[in-house]
Amino acid sequence: KDGRELASDFYEFSDEFVAEFYSDKEAEKAEKKGKDLEVKRIVLDYFHIQADGSAVVVGEQFYVYTISIPTMNGGSQSVTYYVHNDILVSKIDPIGKIVWSVKIPKKSQNQNTTGHLSYHFFQKNDNLYFFYYDHQDNFELDDPKKYDRVPYFTKKMDLVCTKINQNGEIEKALIYNYGDPAWNELRVQPNNFQTINGSEMLGEGFVKG
Repeated sequence: KDGRELASDFYEFSDEFVAEFYSDKEAEKAEKKGKDLEVKRIVLDYFHIQADGSAVVVGEQFYVYTISIPTMNGGSQSVTYYVHNDILVSKIDPIGKIVWSVKIPKKSQNQNTTGHLSYHFFQKNDNLYFFYYDHQDNFELDDPKKYDRVPYFTKKMDLVCTKINQNGEIEKALIYNYGDPAWNELRVQPNNFQTINGSEMLGEGFVKG
């Protein structure tokens, strides 16, 4: 209550888990240079204290970079890219030890705006739910390292929900496909969803026409 630190410790992710954030080529390159792999560019978004004193920590691999493109008149134009990639989720027990960590594979990028490419998270009972856009073809892939980047509002773009249970087990489901005529090109922003009543979500979107 008085702000003093009562205890602290440091727990590393396993090498196997960290390797999930690297392609085989990147991991091989780091090994040749004698560099340790690490989880980079994770922005922590949520720290949820549970009823038993444990906690759920959620972050997203997010970064921004800018390139210059030559123009027809001999000048240059700057283009900024906003990258929203994998989601990292960890469960920490009441004494501060990591119980499990999982990666939700996600690969997305957009020019000059973050757009609709982040995610929404909410918890119901012991289950964690994540809503975000994904590439339709990724459902068929067993290796997340081969995931395709989210196509920005084309027929291959899916809105999906990934559920993580209390044991860190993942289940992914399709909500709708942007290219499905029945949805009339519905556009929503998952990162702007609002959780209400502890179990329902409220969001807004717009359709073609």
